[in-house]
Amino acid sequence: MGHHQLDALDKKILRMIAEDARIPFLEVARACNVSGAAIHQRIQKLTNMGVLKGSRFIIDPESIGYETCAYVGINLKNPEKFDVAVEALKAIPEVRPEVSKWAPKMLSTKVPVDKIREVIGSGGKVIQKISAECEVKIDINEDGSVFVSGIDKEKCQMAIDIINTIANDPEIGAIYRGKVVKIMTFGAFVEIAPGKDGLVHISKLDKSRVEKVEDIVSVGDEIVVKVMEIDDQGRINLSRKDALADIEAKKNAQA
Repeated sequence: MGHHQLDALDKKILRMIAEDARIPFLEVARACNVSGAAIHQRIQKLTNMGVLKGSRFIIDPESIGYETCAYVGINLKNPEKFDVAVEALKAIPEVRPEVSKWAPKMLSTKVPVDKIREVIGSGGKVIQKISAECEVKIDINEDGSVFVSGIDKEKCQMAIDIINTIANDPEIGAIYRGKVVKIMTFGAFVEIAPGKDGLVHISKLDKSRVEKVEDIVSVGDEIVVKVMEIDDQGRINLSRKDALADIEAKKNAQA
């Protein structure tokens, strides 16, 4: 096996693996501007050549559907004939326990097929808004599989939460970060997902008594809210007061 057998794409794939052994498979394909099938073929080629010794899928237990193609164990023949990219692989004897902070992250979820249109929105407005606000890329398949990729895992998770909220009814007792979209004398309407608003009554805006809604929030503010009730007409009652109390209790419990 000689150096001439490795072309530019092979070397680019190897460099990406050398930098982060748990880089998501789909991100390798995107970075190389080729299909996932093409990357798979190259991985098979490199494995057959003996450059890579096997591959396996790793599931991150902290996230649903986060599949990464990890290349474990290196078997180089005549390593002096390969360039720096291949040499770097020898420094990765096993999968790293953590993904690099700057490595692309990917999370996934699945929504009912009849909810795909709501997630995408008219003219793609909803999905574009989520992508822009969370700084992620979102792909949706016809079977309802949704893939969210980005650098910041928390923002990826935020996008997943928004998508799940659109596709499913908000969960009573769950805490969301929403945006104040309208203020009335009796409370504030907060959007917890595109097309899904709820009312925070003035009595539920803060832990202390509130005289005027405007004293606590303004239109455009992002606040945490807890879903308290969903009535028979689908109206959502929210509480910032209870959300703050729950968050504080959780912090105290962890202290």
